[in-house]
Amino acid sequence: MGFEEASRRLRERIMRLVRAMREDYQRAHESDLVILREKAFKEFYRVSPIKPVSQSKNIVFVDAGFHSLKTNVMYLFIVYVGSAVRTPYGELRYTSQLGEYEFPEVIFIYGRWGEKNGKPWFTTRIMPLSESNLLFTDERAQQVSTKLTEHVNKRLESIGGGVDTVRLYKLFSAAMEYLEGLVEIAYGLSTAKITGDSLLVVDGGLARWFTIKSNIRLLGFDILDALSILLEGMYRKEVIHEELTRKVYGLVKRPRFTAVARAHSLFSGHGSSQSGFFTYVCEESVNKAVDVINSDMKSKYSESILKETILLFNRPATPSKNLWITRFPITTDGNTVLFLEAYSGKPIVDYDPVERNVFAVSESVREVGERVKNTVGEVMAIRSRTTGLPPYGFMEIDEKVRVESWIANMIEDMIADAIREEVGGAGHPLEQLFGVTRRMRLGY
Repeated sequence: MGFEEASRRLRERIMRLVRAMREDYQRAHESDLVILREKAFKEFYRVSPIKPVSQSKNIVFVDAGFHSLKTNVMYLFIVYVGSAVRTPYGELRYTSQLGEYEFPEVIFIYGRWGEKNGKPWFTTRIMPLSESNLLFTDERAQQVSTKLTEHVNKRLESIGGGVDTVRLYKLFSAAMEYLEGLVEIAYGLSTAKITGDSLLVVDGGLARWFTIKSNIRLLGFDILDALSILLEGMYRKEVIHEELTRKVYGLVKRPRFTAVARAHSLFSGHGSSQSGFFTYVCEESVNKAVDVINSDMKSKYSESILKETILLFNRPATPSKNLWITRFPITTDGNTVLFLEAYSGKPIVDYDPVERNVFAVSESVREVGERVKNTVGEVMAIRSRTTGLPPYGFMEIDEKVRVESWIANMIEDMIADAIREEVGGAGHPLEQLFGVTRRMRLGY
């Protein structure tokens, strides 16, 4: 087959594929449930142009880069974490400019599980690369490691011997991945503490850290407990809750397709705005969405469908349900959709199982609605000159904390060399995790 014929066939197949995708997308939106959910979604939000404002407080952007290695009994995370503070004058100040802090802060997080006296036992070790860190000095890292280890093992002891090995491994994996993500927001809160009156914007959705998982729940991990351990000496537990619901936001730059499609539908028909559009909630809009669910959906669908529907608007972030997450679509260029996520101490929309009714929580609606309206202007006051026009500082910190492949390779080589030195020669099974496997080229 010649080049022109191959190109023609490739384009023909791609066009056929695109037509099929479009037809499937259209069919999906013909479903009664999808139509009603999108109707409720449109009613839930108010759309408003983003008005240019002068930034009045510091905006802290925090991000982290990760490189992980794991076996069935061991995890090792290499974490690069840092913050960029955008001042009201439009300057970006990185952590190293706020004090004598290493930037980015490099942390090894090591965890393993096994048995001790015939019972399951987890071990966690946090090891900072340097001493002059914002979040973890050597002393603090050791204290936090000890407390995290004690917390998990006390919980395991209370569970007893009824958990099988497979479940234990899943528990271990969930706990380590949970810890990995918590470091990022702990670092952001540490930065906000030294910058004073600030808003904190985390790269990614807030649910990434705090969505309830059965594995974590079994280990007794409440997010406020875990953060209070990581931030011991900096914040009390009740203050952490206040900080999360007052100044912490997530910004999602790669939302799921269904979320993007709903947001585009939401923004269509609002004309154009040079600065873009944002969404917020008010009592009228939320009550209209509630009416759609109670009047149009309640008689047709089960209780589980109704509960699932309100997760479109807000979802619990803790098992005790004293922390909730709400998402707000934003478009800054009329095309790219971002999602701002905010915490609240109570839900905006909740479900009453006795009355089998969805209802609005007026106090939370008013508080979150006003807070988001005020926050969007501040965060978006200065933009990056990149696709989608995210806020200045959001993408810039991302570049500073990436774990480049050459750095990861260098660290792996150093670990492999250290293993050989420790065991007195090459060939130890631990080496398979590091340089040896990476350099293998079977068949060449």
